[in-house]
Amino acid sequence: MNFASVEFFIFLAVIYALYRLLNQNNQNWLLLAASYYFYAAWDWRFLSLIGLSTLIDFSIGKALHTSQNPKTRKLLLSGSLLANLDRKSVV
Repeated sequence: MNFASVEFFIFLAVIYALYRLLNQNNQNWLLLAASYYFYAAWDWRFLSLIGLSTLIDFSIGKALHTSQNPKTRKLLLSGSLLANLDRKSVV
């Protein structure tokens, strides 16, 4: 699905309308599902990549929420950044 396509604007309008109708918790789930759908529309084979990224960032986010130590928090943030950066594009 291309950003400049009619299909995308219909998708965006439907998701936005649903988003406005839902409460905050369900809005988050809707955005997650819409993101996965959009990613899959591009190439379904990369769903495992976004799934892994979701699991890593969710786990690190929970650890950040419970941690009070600034060094630990910086280490967790660094871990999230490293996990999400494509090493080929950095080099």
